[in-house]
Amino acid sequence: MHRVSPTEILKTAKKLNNYGKKWHFHILTPGCDFNKDKRFALILENTSDNEQFVHFSLKKPLETGKKLVEILYGKGISKNKKVSSKGEGKDNLTQNVKQMIKTATELNLKGFSWHHHTLFPDCIYNKSRQMGFNA
Repeated sequence: MHRVSPTEILKTAKKLNNYGKKWHFHILTPGCDFNKDKRFALILENTSDNEQFVHFSLKKPLETGKKLVEILYGKGISKNKKVSSKGEGKDNLTQNVKQMIKTATELNLKGFSWHHHTLFPDCIYNKSRQMGFNA
């Protein structure tokens, strides 16, 4: 894994995107099972070429994360959308996603710290891939 700056992660993501390479990113919180460091870890995975880039920081890299989301999924995707605490208001959400929204809202109301991960099939953190499972 290459240690780089957040600016280098953004430049690399844009380059990978322009070349049609497969990539995604993670923001790992301190205490996350995937994070062995006591700082936030911003990780860019270039799955086309099996490369990983990381930047550690004491602050959550939200601005860089928003920019990466927009590079990956398109402009405007990171804007707040109105979805109720029960997941209502979005017809295209599956029941599983609606349940996750409901659970997240309940955890927030109770003051619990939580986060989620999207683990793509070729993600370095996807244990199903490592064990040969197809979900």
